[in-house]
Amino acid sequence: MTTVFSAYVTAAGQAWADFDVYMPQRWARDLPRRRAAGIPGDLEFATKPRLAIGQVRRLTAAGLPARWAAFDEVYGRSEDMRKACAKAGLAYVAIIPCDYQVTMASGKTIRADQAVASAVFERRSCGTGTKGPRFSDWALAATGRPGQFLLIRRLISRPDQLTFYLCWAPEGRPATMTHFSRHPVSSAFTCTAEGGIRSDSRPAPRGRFISSTGHSATRPVSWWISTLCRISRNRK
Repeated sequence: MTTVFSAYVTAAGQAWADFDVYMPQRWARDLPRRRAAGIPGDLEFATKPRLAIGQVRRLTAAGLPARWAAFDEVYGRSEDMRKACAKAGLAYVAIIPCDYQVTMASGKTIRADQAVASAVFERRSCGTGTKGPRFSDWALAATGRPGQFLLIRRLISRPDQLTFYLCWAPEGRPATMTHFSRHPVSSAFTCTAEGGIRSDSRPAPRGRFISSTGHSATRPVSWWISTLCRISRNRK
């Protein structure tokens, strides 16, 4: 078993805001296993993106002043998740697989990693960590959807290691490489003063975040360590 958590985050700190238990589909049909684990009988199967969408809707409906969302590959590959954020007026930065199909501004649909050949990289910092600015090489290319871009991150120490993001911002919000590159979920990301919505897998030490598949457990008592859906706020 794992959980999907939401946290409200500012530059000053963070706090849990919402959570749901994620029950694998095979567990949903295994009644003896459910009873042994103490799983409530009325808990139904739902995918992780579906649970995260529900949390985003609940928290924004409650008036949480979130301005943007960032989520890892589990959620980034979900078009429904991205649409839910856009419908709520939330800018987003979503990790996608290298083979994810993206329709570019030219109208041509390609794998995300096929955009690397024509990409123009710039060296920029995505924020300041314990050892100073976190520099990477970044490239940004427009997609066929208004306001949406494909963002590519290339590690300086390992140029063959690339991360791909789909980014979107509503009209009137910044839609630049500087803005998007400071919000992605990654294995070494530290919160900046600019807030937004983040979906990641679980919290890691010293305010950083690590993408993973979540925390497994056989009893409800340990469900709290797991998949993270983060919600942050813009400082004014």
